[in-house]
Amino acid sequence: MISSSEERKKILIVEESPKTLRAREKLKKQLDDFEKKITPQALEKKTIEIQRWIARHASNRVALKTKNISIVD
Repeated sequence: MISSSEERKKILIVEESPKTLRAREKLKKQLDDFEKKITPQALEKKTIEIQRWIARHASNRVALKTKNISIVD
């Protein structure tokens, strides 16, 4: 009979299959690649792109001061 809960946990945990290990490593590599792309320069560039998009679409905006808005219908 198993006496401690820690021993039971060890028995219940199964080793990952080689396929799962490969998938995990692939995901870790993808995350590392994404993190390397996030630089102050990249953030600044994206900020400018967003500001330009907002300015370009300003004519499509609706003035909310004249609208009657409720949070819950």
